[in-house]
Amino acid sequence: MLLNARMVWGSSLFSASWFVSCLVGFILAVTPTAAQDKPSVEESLPVPSIELPSIEEVEEKIASLQEDQDLEPNLRSQILESYQKTLESLKNAQDWKQKAATYQTDLDQTPKRSEEIQNELAQPPQAATP
Repeated sequence: MLLNARMVWGSSLFSASWFVSCLVGFILAVTPTAAQDKPSVEESLPVPSIELPSIEEVEEKIASLQEDQDLEPNLRSQILESYQKTLESLKNAQDWKQKAATYQTDLDQTPKRSEEIQNELAQPPQAATP
């Protein structure tokens, strides 16, 4: 099997820079702004300029690479390490995306919940029944 540029999209430099970009995007997305019309987390996250592999695609590449006996063992272990780092980064990005969505939902519901609590506190206390 020949090693080509497509097999190396899991390089640690790419994975680290992509992860940092996602983390910066998340921080920017959850930082309060002065604007009333806040964009959703999905709208404020940076869109990578290249198509990223899915978790399933990376898992398939790892499985096929583990079965490939034509590669030199040293090279195979280096590529496997890169794929595993990419897989970890993709899973972390997916987790952070979910956390950002949950945070955005909570943030959107805060004014309504605050109003409900203020209404409850405005009611006189009820007498305790023995």
